[in-house]
Order: sequence, then structure tokens, then C-alpha cells
Amino acid sequence: MNDMTHTKSFSAPEIDRREVLRYAGVRESDEQTEAMLSDCIKEVRDKLSYKVCWREYDASCSDGELDLGFARVSSDSLKATLTDCDKIVVFCATVGVEMDRLVSRYSIISPARAVFLQAIGTERVEALCDAFCSEMADYYAERSRKTTRRFSPGYG
Repeated sequence: MNDMTHTKSFSAPEIDRREVLRYAGVRESDEQTEAMLSDCIKEVRDKLSYKVCWREYDASCSDGELDLGFARVSSDSLKATLTDCDKIVVFCATVGVEMDRLVSRYSIISPARAVFLQAIGTERVEALCDAFCSEMADYYAERSRKTTRRFSPGYG
């Protein structure tokens, strides 16, 4: 890693239907629900593009604040996560704008379908983040370094 911002495309991780249903708030699935989910998955499968942009920064803690290289922050939960860390990787992940367009369109014509599409989008981004973090863990392990759990705004 260096001071550059990196961007990488990923192949599509397998869709976890149970996670999609959980994000959609479905407690018990029936045939009709499964059919709608299958139809939504089919509609979005070729519209998604999996990309991650990231950068590594030096990190340190002093006077109770974390210096992340680009900002100083006070967060007990982030501080606990970054204890003994001297580097951080800040990243963002996307499955593309097409998913947002579909959710927006269906929120008007079929709110139930919009809920499923939103849930698919959430599951896809989480799967992408998991794949990226796994790749970063491997990258740093090859350099005798360890990674922490993923931390996002709102955690803690």
C-alpha cells in the first residue's frame, strides 16, 4: 500500500437469500415471497457492478483523540477497535447506481418490490464489503500484519 487511492472491481459474491429476506423484514417466507425474490434477483443480476475504492492512512492516538491521518476524532468505540493499530484502511463499496434507480422506480409502482430490491442492494453491498475485508486480511497477513473487524459510521 502507499499514499494512493485504489479502486478495484470485484466479481459478484453469491447471493444469500436468507440475508435478503432478513433485510426485507420477512420472518416467514412463502411461495409468493420466494417467487418475488427470485424475480427481483433475476432483474438485478446483470445490472450490478461491484467496486471498492480505498486508501491506507497512518493512525495514532494522543490526548484521547484518534489521529486518522485525514481527521482527528473522539470515539471510544473506534479507539477500542484501533488499539495497537498504526494504520487504517478507509474504503467505500458500491454495487452501482442502477440499483438505486430500480428502487426509486419501483417505490412508486410497486412498493413491495422496492423493499426486496433495497434488501438485495443491502445484502450485495455487505457481501462486497466482506469480500474486500477478506482480501485485505490476506494482503496484510502476507506482510505479517493483522486486521481488525470492520468499523462503519453508526457502529458502537
